[in-house]
Amino acid sequence: MLKYLKLISRIKLEFKLNLCYIIKKFGGVSIVKERISITKGARQFGYLIWNSKNGSGLEKILQGKESIKVRFNGFDLGEKHIDYKYHRISLGYKLTRAMPKEHTIYEVAAKGDLLEVKSNNGQ
Repeated sequence: MLKYLKLISRIKLEFKLNLCYIIKKFGGVSIVKERISITKGARQFGYLIWNSKNGSGLEKILQGKESIKVRFNGFDLGEKHIDYKYHRISLGYKLTRAMPKEHTIYEVAAKGDLLEVKSNNGQ
């Protein structure tokens, strides 16, 4: 029994460390959450940038959509274009430059047609 509990706790830890994990499923709509590091360029130019290697979870969230409604740290930014060529979504440089320097992670959650982006310090 103890062996299985250790295995389950290790799997949970791996999911948290992994970039993409599913939080809940309810009412046919799944909430998918992904953690993306905030690069210097993303902060300076106001983008949510993911790379093609570990951004597959985010691309599953976006599901080939041309644009999506975005809420960033509680502010509704409206409909934003998704740039698949450069793997980015514009959030606005005034908002990203105003974030505290300690914030190094974007937590991205898809709730239906809304993409909720929150910045935090990686904890």
